[in-house]
Amino acid sequence: MELSTHPQLRDLLRVIPIGQTQEHEGLTLTPLALEVYTDGCLLTVLLQRAQSVSLPLGRFARIKQVDVTMTDDRGGVYMGQMHGHSGSSLPGFWQGRSQCACTPTLDPESRALHIEIPSVHWDYMEETEQGDLGRIPGEITNGPWIFFIQLPAVRT
Repeated sequence: MELSTHPQLRDLLRVIPIGQTQEHEGLTLTPLALEVYTDGCLLTVLLQRAQSVSLPLGRFARIKQVDVTMTDDRGGVYMGQMHGHSGSSLPGFWQGRSQCACTPTLDPESRALHIEIPSVHWDYMEETEQGDLGRIPGEITNGPWIFFIQLPAVRT
């Protein structure tokens, strides 16, 4: 999926807390907040996963792609994809944050939002003998993760 326009995300209008949690296939997603800008939105999601088998020394999991579709109660559709991510790994556990940039900006008149993340794509990174990082094809964790939030009225 490609965004038709890449939002600059400069002029912040409001931040909407979410804080709901769902788990599928051992991957727990918690959308933390939706930042609303004049030209788009930024959804921050916490991802957590227990790993039954520890990865070999020097190999770590990395989020490759997270796509999101949001729809509001007024018929608005907001498409987004990963804009940035970070993560950390301990033996048996991985957690990270992904930010998904969505366009267009959220309709200020909407009062409810449906957020859907169909799957999360992973890669693995591994240190080579030369000390470089090499990418190893990963996996897909299927959802869907679906969240419904009530939106506060916009104060003018």
